[in-house]
Amino acid sequence: MAEDAIKTIIISHFHADHSSDLVVWLMRRKFRTDNHRKLTIVTPRGGQQKIMDFVHMLMGSLGDLFFGRDDEVRTSTNRVEVVELSNSSAKLENMEVSAHDVEHVPDAICNGYTINIDGKTVGFSGDAAKCEGIDKIVQASDVAMLDANTIDSNSFHLGVEGIVEYAEKYPEKKFYLVHRGDYEMPNLPKNVIVPNDGEEIET
Repeated sequence: MAEDAIKTIIISHFHADHSSDLVVWLMRRKFRTDNHRKLTIVTPRGGQQKIMDFVHMLMGSLGDLFFGRDDEVRTSTNRVEVVELSNSSAKLENMEVSAHDVEHVPDAICNGYTINIDGKTVGFSGDAAKCEGIDKIVQASDVAMLDANTIDSNSFHLGVEGIVEYAEKYPEKKFYLVHRGDYEMPNLPKNVIVPNDGEEIET
C-alpha cells in the first residue's frame, strides 16, 4: 500500500515496539504532499497527549533542525485526528472500530480491536494475554490477528499455544499469527496462518 493511501492508523498500546515509528512518520508528513490529507489515529485513552509528548520529545532531540517548536509540532500533526477509545466504538468512513480492554502488563493501557467493514469483522490485538477482551474479539471476528510473541501462553502474551486453542474451538474462523517472536514454528491447524510482511489479507 502506498504511504499516501493510509487514512487510518490503529494503536494497541504505547510500548515502543508498537508506537515509536508513528512519531517519525508524522514528522515526515510535514515534508510530503499527503500532509493535506486527513489522517485518523485510533488509540487507547490518553493517546492524544502521548502522541504530542512524543513529537515534542523527538523534535527537541533534533536540536538545530526543530528545537521542539510548537509551530513545527502543529505542522507535523496537521489534519490529524486522534480518536481515543476505551470499551467503546467509533464510525470512521467505511468502517466501525470497536475497542476492547485487554491485559498485558500492569502499567500499560492496552486495547484490542474489532473492525467491521461491509459486514465482515477483523479482530486484532497487540501484546495481550488470554483475557475477557480477547474472548470478545475472537467471538465477534471472522478473521483474528493475534499476539504470537511467544510459543507458550503466559501472563503477558497469548502466544501460539493460546491462538491454537481458539482455532480448535472456532474451526470456522481464520487466525493469523502477528507480532511473532524468533522461534521455530510448530505444526499448526489449517485455520492458523503465518503471514509474511506486506501481505494483503482478504476476509
